[in-house]
Amino acid sequence: MNLFAFTANSLWVASSLPAWAGFRRALNHPDRAQFHLLRGYLSANADSAYGQAHGFAKIRTYKEFASRVPLSNYEDLEPWIARILRGENRVLTSEPVIRLVPTSGSTGARKLVPFTAGLQREFDRAIGAWIADLYNRHPSTAFGPTYWSISPAVQSQADESSSVPVGFEDDSSYLGGAKKRLVDTLMAVPSELRHIGEIGVFRYVTLLCLLRQRDLRLISIWHPSFILLLLDALPSCWDHLLEDIRTGRCRHSLPQNILAALRLRPMPRRAISYGCRLPIDSPRKTTSPAVSGNAPEIRLNVVLFPAPFGPISPSISHDRMSNERSLTATSPPNCLRARLTSSSAPLKGARSRPGSLGASGTGTGLR
Repeated sequence: MNLFAFTANSLWVASSLPAWAGFRRALNHPDRAQFHLLRGYLSANADSAYGQAHGFAKIRTYKEFASRVPLSNYEDLEPWIARILRGENRVLTSEPVIRLVPTSGSTGARKLVPFTAGLQREFDRAIGAWIADLYNRHPSTAFGPTYWSISPAVQSQADESSSVPVGFEDDSSYLGGAKKRLVDTLMAVPSELRHIGEIGVFRYVTLLCLLRQRDLRLISIWHPSFILLLLDALPSCWDHLLEDIRTGRCRHSLPQNILAALRLRPMPRRAISYGCRLPIDSPRKTTSPAVSGNAPEIRLNVVLFPAPFGPISPSISHDRMSNERSLTATSPPNCLRARLTSSSAPLKGARSRPGSLGASGTGTGLR
């Protein structure tokens, strides 16, 4: 919840309640309300050039109005608007024209709509009734900023021949007065973006502002083709937008006043929530802290000793797997030798053999 936005929206709704109440009363008798407005227009503009040409002062009923004032398109009104451009007063309205509001020109040539103080008051009443009803039906809408696009972004075409200013600095100027300053604090996209000359850069920065908003609650687009063109530009620059959100930068070069209005800052968590993958740095091949001064330097020294102390590679030869005992050994293993002893001379006629037992002697021989 954005507490600041909630406070500003609450003040806006409170100031719009009278317009909302008047609209609700008019719903009970719409024909009476519409005729009351018609008589007000005819009376207020009877002395204008257009009113005099069509006899506004003599019209008393709607049928008289329909018979005296023909249906008209912009081409029918263009000669009258040309007189306003030259600085002539009281042409289409008795009130002075304070602005000429341009259309986008997406379906034809650019059109200029005369804007008066009376028209501004009617915008205020109409928007006020809608805002009060909207926030009453959807209270959560008041808890965050909004994005409005009333007059589409068009290239500024300065006309030195025009005596009346063309266009608004921002869309909140439609309301005027204290409400304009109040609504300016709620806008998700700063009005300074209207000074971006290239339409592609304007769309990119607009998308960047909208994606950075955590609590964006309302988008009001008054020109249907604008939002379609804005969304069409999103896929081609998606990766760049996520990177700019993560780093708090803008890939396009912008004037300093626009950068200050954007208030860019790194938002890595916001970028991750959109699917951005953070870059993974490779391990650094450095020693930290760096070796310097009298710090000991430790190295892994490899010392090879000669055989048999050093590493010996085993070698096995299968053709030499034999018993290499000497064949000339005089005494086999585990051989016990003992001397022959005799206590008397051998018997007559008898031969003694080594290891044999004599008749009168004892002997032990083991072989």
